[in-house]
Amino acid sequence: MCRKLFLMALLLLLQFPGRSQTPPRPALVIQGGHNATINSVAVSADGNTLLTASDDQTLKLWDAVTGRVIRNFMGHQGNVYGARFSPDGKTLVSVASDGTVKIWDLATGQALRSLLTGETVSNGALAVSPDGKFIASAQETLRLWDAASGQLRHTVKQTMLALAFSPDSQLLAAVVFADKRLVQLRNPNTGVVVRELPADAGYSQQSLSFSPDGRLLAVVTSHDTVDLWDVAQGNVVRSFGDESYLDIPAVAFSPDGRLLLISNAPGRATIRRSLDLCDVNTGALVRRIDTSQSEMQANALSFHPNGKTFLTAGFTYLSQWDVAGGTLLHTFERPQEKKVTLALSPQSQLVMLGIEGNGAQLWDANFALQTELAGGDGFSYAIFSPDGQMVVADNTSNPYPAFW
Repeated sequence: MCRKLFLMALLLLLQFPGRSQTPPRPALVIQGGHNATINSVAVSADGNTLLTASDDQTLKLWDAVTGRVIRNFMGHQGNVYGARFSPDGKTLVSVASDGTVKIWDLATGQALRSLLTGETVSNGALAVSPDGKFIASAQETLRLWDAASGQLRHTVKQTMLALAFSPDSQLLAAVVFADKRLVQLRNPNTGVVVRELPADAGYSQQSLSFSPDGRLLAVVTSHDTVDLWDVAQGNVVRSFGDESYLDIPAVAFSPDGRLLLISNAPGRATIRRSLDLCDVNTGALVRRIDTSQSEMQANALSFHPNGKTFLTAGFTYLSQWDVAGGTLLHTFERPQEKKVTLALSPQSQLVMLGIEGNGAQLWDANFALQTELAGGDGFSYAIFSPDGQMVVADNTSNPYPAFW
């Protein structure tokens, strides 16, 4: 009791000399990774950072080496279905169920522009052209935006379920949900349909993928196969099927175009769940990674630019895999729910978090970790000095207060 009274008196003197007042004691739950389903994953052009979008209404930027969250992007008021890096790596683009497409500053985490789609989406599709000129979004209406100005260039009133730009940015592929599902190839400059492929396409966001040279388009069908279409000729050149395939949500070409990665049944028949690497030229199964006994799902896929690894995302897991060996290399941090003590510096530039069982951490205003503060196994109370240069906290495992 004496210790608590001494500490309280000391804290009050530090913050309010000569004045008696009991400050609030806020509690916070810090979550490292996403706490809801991850809907998309993208890798930056240099391979150094990863981008995820989730039903927890946030985007997260990850360090590809350490696996730590670099920055959180918050502002959507609904599930975030897709997120992409801009080609220059300076901005991000996201689409969410709140009916907005947002453009974000990568360095600051601030939303630069919000484009209104005019519809509350339930599974919005998103694509950014490789030349950086266009942003495409779709649900019940296809919208093509000028990326630089945010001006709406073209609209097509038709339900579309997946989008993908060709590597040269000259074509926009879209799965059209009509009497029959088919794939339309449009000129993004004019919005005009160039070719229609009579593909009975699937419904997932990542059911389309162009090969790196733009010659082939992988299309997931509603019959749980993957067809490779010759874009110029408009015919199927190869089909990938397996009796174990059930509910394929995503496909992706390797950077050299030699392999096609197929995610099979991520959330359904767990005894048949797998990640398949197939030879594009021969159609042969190169490697099957059995994920049946794992909790990890693969609703979204992305290859690293070096082609040696790939990423899978689903539920709250973000995982990195080795292409050559098919082994799991790393699982990025999952949510960690720990109650902590929160103290904000007078200038609101720093946040001190005393984490239950883990000492304390000092974060900046964007919640980027600045330093670890040693000194105990947790704190029930913490406060900054008026000039922001010192922090004092009550150490739960020590009879004396801790100072930094």
